Amino acid sequence: MGLKELEKRYDRLRRFGISCDVNQYKPMNPPSESEIKKDTLHVYGVDYMSAKDVKDYFKGYNITDIKWLNDSSCTSILNPRQRKVFI
Repeated sequence: MGLKELEKRYDRLRRFGISCDVNQYKPMNPPSESEIKKDTLHVYGVDYMSAKDVKDYFKGYNITDIKWLNDSSCTSILNPRQRKVFI
């Protein structure tokens, strides 16, 4: 998102009477190639699922491990031979 787009958003907020500091919106830098995990899948919305439920849901993709981030999301580690499905 460029500066022009940010200025448009700021003007729109001001028209609706919402005060906002345009400097709070800073563009994100994309992750470097070394930071991208090609063997993981982030899953959100698993509040009422167990690890077994998540593995069953992705059973065709051969999940090797699940790392819980919080009650609502987890990271599923794929078998390296299966990761090409998501790339």
